[in-house]
Amino acid sequence: ISILALSQSSNYKFTMAGNEKDNGCGGGSDGEGLSLGNFSQGACTTFLGHTDRFELEYGSHCGNGSCNPVGGNGELPNFMLFHATRCVERQKVQILVGFPDSGYQDAVFPFHPNTTLVSEGMWDEKENQLCAVACRILNFTESLVNPYVGDCKIRLSFRFPAVLSLRNRSTVLGQIWSDKVVGESGYFSKVGFQGSSRVSKSLQGFLYKYADTERVRKSCAEKM
Repeated sequence: ISILALSQSSNYKFTMAGNEKDNGCGGGSDGEGLSLGNFSQGACTTFLGHTDRFELEYGSHCGNGSCNPVGGNGELPNFMLFHATRCVERQKVQILVGFPDSGYQDAVFPFHPNTTLVSEGMWDEKENQLCAVACRILNFTESLVNPYVGDCKIRLSFRFPAVLSLRNRSTVLGQIWSDKVVGESGYFSKVGFQGSSRVSKSLQGFLYKYADTERVRKSCAEKM
């Protein structure tokens, strides 16, 4: 039996968290993000202790494997799993990002080196979003003798939108993309994701905007 695991040593040093801002963190996200400053543990309160599942959204530009975060020309994953394994200083987070196949139904993170990214991120208190760098697990073989984390050219942004509406009901919005050039090995274009975090119900500050009431009012008036 071979076991591949992440160390939980207290001597762990974050080496990439915070550096991703220089590489265009945010990925073009629109709208205001919810602040986590009122929590006693900051962002650590919302990320640790659970696995969240988010739906992936592929744009019309995706084709021929150009948007596959797993790589290759195979089937595009339908959703992404997000599991924080470490969080310190209220804002630095280590995350496992997984892309299971369409048959996966369990709530346990299905760790597999070929479909799992290891990520470091930092919660940006000014922009109210998580900016992260993700890496692949390389040199993986059946013997698990010399696998290592590398190819850290993947970027990820994550936020809790402050304003919800009838059309935009997700309490989590984000994007994941490759910081490589088109044609380079491992490149994939921007992929959006959305859903609801398990801690969203405990977050305070969400606003709901009624955006369609005027259209409904006119429709009722015409029929009456």
